[in-house]
Amino acid sequence: MKGTSGPTNLKECFTHLEEMLSTEELKKFSNNSENDLTLTHFGLGLTIRNKWLHPKDAALRQAINDIGWFVEPDSMSHVIIKAFWLHLNGGEIDVPKFQELLEETTGYFEITDGDANLHPSIVKFLGPS
Repeated sequence: MKGTSGPTNLKECFTHLEEMLSTEELKKFSNNSENDLTLTHFGLGLTIRNKWLHPKDAALRQAINDIGWFVEPDSMSHVIIKAFWLHLNGGEIDVPKFQELLEETTGYFEITDGDANLHPSIVKFLGPS
C-alpha cells in the first residue's frame, strides 16, 4: 500500500524540507555546526517524525517498511536531518555515506558492502540519481 503523502525517499525529503523551510531558516540550519544538529530534535525532528514517520499511512514510513528496515523514528529523523545538513553544505550522500550515517546514529544498524540485501535497499531509499 502506498502512503498518502510526503516523501518516499531521501531526495524527496530534501525537496520537502526545502519547500517547508524559509530561506532564512535554511541558511540558519545550514550554518549550524554538526554538533548543533541535535538541537533540532524537538523542532524539525519532531515535524519529520509526526508527519513522515509516525502516521501509519505516511509515504516515507511505507517506503522504509517496504524495504524491510527497522529504524526507530527518533534515529531515522536524525539521519534525515544530518543528511539534509550535509546536502545543504555540498556533501554527497551516496551509499557509503548513508551507511555511515545509519551506523553512527542507530549504533546497531551494521551494514557491510558485501551485504547484498541492504545495499540495494539503500540505493532505493536514496532516490533516483
